Amino acid sequence: MALTAYYFPLLVEGREYFVSDHTYFFEPFARLIREGWMAQRPPLWNPYIYCGSPQLANPSPGMFYFPNFLFVAFSYSTALALIQFFHQLVAFAGSYLFSRMLRFSVASSAFVGLTIALSGYFFSLPANYTLPATFAWGVLALYSLASVAQRHNWLAYVVLSIFAVHWMLMAGRPEIYVPFFVMFAFLILLMVLKLFELPGEEFTVGGRIKIAFWQSLAIGLGILMSMAMLLPVYEWSKLSPRASGLDLNQVFNWSCNWYDYLCLAFSQPLGDLQQPRTLFGGAVASRDGYFPFLPSAYIGPIVVTLVFFGLADKTFKYRFYALGAALVAVLLSLGKYGPVSALLLKALPFLSILRYPVKLLIFVILFLAILAGRGLHSLEEGQRNKVAIILSLSFWSLATAIATTFNFAPDWVHSLLPRFSSAFYQALGHPMIFTSLIGLIFSLFIALSNKLKIVDRQAMALIVVAALIGSLIVPAFQCRQKTALPGYFDYEGVLLKKLKLLREAEPDSEANVQTRNQASTSSQSTILPPRLLTVYFDPLKMPRLYQAGLQRECINGEAYMQYCREMLLPNICIDWHQPVTFGYESAETKDYRATFLKFLHRSSIDKKSASDDELARFCKITSTRYVASSIIGSGKKGPTRLLSKRWFKLLDEEPDYNLRLYEVLETLPRAFVASSWVKRTQEQILGSFLKGPSLPGAGVYIEEDQKLPPASDWFANFDGANGDTAGDIEVRKVSGIAPGEQNLPSTNSSESEPGQASANKVTFLQDQNEHVALSVQCDKDSLVVLNDRFYPGWKAKVDSVPATIYRANGFMRSVYVTKGSHLVEFDFRPDSLRFGFYLAALAILITLVLAMISLAKPARWLFRFLTTGQK
Repeated sequence: MALTAYYFPLLVEGREYFVSDHTYFFEPFARLIREGWMAQRPPLWNPYIYCGSPQLANPSPGMFYFPNFLFVAFSYSTALALIQFFHQLVAFAGSYLFSRMLRFSVASSAFVGLTIALSGYFFSLPANYTLPATFAWGVLALYSLASVAQRHNWLAYVVLSIFAVHWMLMAGRPEIYVPFFVMFAFLILLMVLKLFELPGEEFTVGGRIKIAFWQSLAIGLGILMSMAMLLPVYEWSKLSPRASGLDLNQVFNWSCNWYDYLCLAFSQPLGDLQQPRTLFGGAVASRDGYFPFLPSAYIGPIVVTLVFFGLADKTFKYRFYALGAALVAVLLSLGKYGPVSALLLKALPFLSILRYPVKLLIFVILFLAILAGRGLHSLEEGQRNKVAIILSLSFWSLATAIATTFNFAPDWVHSLLPRFSSAFYQALGHPMIFTSLIGLIFSLFIALSNKLKIVDRQAMALIVVAALIGSLIVPAFQCRQKTALPGYFDYEGVLLKKLKLLREAEPDSEANVQTRNQASTSSQSTILPPRLLTVYFDPLKMPRLYQAGLQRECINGEAYMQYCREMLLPNICIDWHQPVTFGYESAETKDYRATFLKFLHRSSIDKKSASDDELARFCKITSTRYVASSIIGSGKKGPTRLLSKRWFKLLDEEPDYNLRLYEVLETLPRAFVASSWVKRTQEQILGSFLKGPSLPGAGVYIEEDQKLPPASDWFANFDGANGDTAGDIEVRKVSGIAPGEQNLPSTNSSESEPGQASANKVTFLQDQNEHVALSVQCDKDSLVVLNDRFYPGWKAKVDSVPATIYRANGFMRSVYVTKGSHLVEFDFRPDSLRFGFYLAALAILITLVLAMISLAKPARWLFRFLTTGQK
């Protein structure tokens, strides 16, 4: 009921999440996933960012993760509310069952489950919902793996472990599932060494090794079942900025500081910091100029108090395991504020993929919840440990004294601790008083419970669980993440309107003509509009009077997010099918990112008196038609310098939107015929880009050693073409491509510009996310260049015959054709996905066999009962 009431505005009133990554990341990708499945095709490729990007390599949100199919049926925010609700139920179930396995009482097990499911981590992270999602399945996997040691129905727990591990991986966050795998390894090791046992279960050495085998098999099959996601992600990871390890400053951008730990006991004492222009956000943020990554990890005074009693319960022999694990999680979550994470990453650089240590606070919550649950269990058993009472009373008395001092003597505190202002201490102290008093009263209640004659265990459990729910739910409602009125994601911004007007002003342009012809002759998707490059600096500066001009009522923070949508920040462009040249984090590759940022920071946008030649060349080779920039930069940036008139034509300047829009004067069409090429390595090509904006003649740079070979016979047969027939060999001869040939012929250079020769023509026939078809006419043997990203998994066919794809100009795709007319097709059919499906199918088959074996005995029992009535 409480969760239903909490999500009511999203489920019934249609309100919209908008803060931070809702706008920048998850909503655009959820829309792309929805459009793909609605079109009855898996959304494998994203053509709207980075000149094309592998969507299947972005596991968060994952297109195969089953709760994400709710995005197909509902609006983004409604679906997300249902997904959050579901994950909280899973987290409760996993935590409850794990506690019951440790022989906690029903009430104390429910206490653990409620603490985790209703914690601030779950309530305050809808903008990164895949983090608590991964954790929820991880806890269930931890329970099921440990339960394999039970003599009754142990094979059913193996099957449950397989699916729990699989869903944990498919939720998509390695920052959470990698620590869980470490925990799984420790669990298996401790059980083999007999350092961790289920109550009432005794096994020989051979029996413990057998259990470890089945546990390891379950983990392995869960991983194997997830290969349709893992293999594409692994393929991308070798090309990503994280391949050689990220810079530690970037990894530690969001580390846990004192305020993050304070929020475990006190619910956001400085208020909602996930909005612009907060009074004290900069004082406690671990990353300057940004919102907190985790608004709150709140578990409240009831949980904190009972942790003392859990630690004091000597009958709980695993209390030091929980305490030690919590301390390890604390040390790792410190990030840049402690030495452990830095030393670990220097020893194991690949772990830098696990960015932002603040995410690890959920493991602190897990182990504190277990200790607190055991504390309730001890109270139910009649224990009132004096040391725990003294510690809890001392802790909350000290907290109350500090909060009172902050609130009533802020100037004195400021004189002692001048780092923060008096107003800061007063703002911090006021809400802390209330929470501290709750903790103090609850500690006194426990201390005096015998005198109050509250000795019935059910009464004690009911009072404590009710106090827990109240202490968690009330702050959750008070600090509920802001939502906008319905229609937030439907608003077309000024930049999008300007781009549409520019396209309409060129009715005879190739894209417009092809779009009209296509719309009148078929139901295929339209041709992508010209690319846009946004060169704003982060954070974006919103004009002072922007909010006043909006025609809708906005709550605090909404206007800024709406302004970001108006400016088509990546990845917002996905919503409007407007391709941009760069993007925001998703499946970016290291070479492309480094090249763009180098050109950007060496341009006049970022450097006074700099040349824009390199930026112009980047725009040219990426077929970028328009560039958008700010007029005034944020912070100390000041006025943004105008781009060079030699390469960029200023089309519009809107001071009311802090927007400049340019047209790139010299750019390549998205698809063209190159009559000559120069063979280089990528290093040589990228070095050549720094020497000016002109390409060599009518040609391109080609990397002969970077190519995607023709599709296998399996792929050809899959697409309806047979690569082994005599007729196919004749087609190859007609196209000028010998059977099996992959080496690019040498050519003579030509001085005409691409697309200018009247005999050369490229026309888009189909332009879909995973399929592009071109009609090509050329007057000599040439390369057909498609200025979309070169990436493993793309297959090409020339006149229905598989062909080699060469990497052109460092990043793009090209194929070789002979003189004449041809049909050139590009299809995204990654082998990593195909092999992933094969391995997943194998894992599913084995799991089904195990499931049938585990159900055989219950099925025989049920059959006997139904037929004979015997139990």
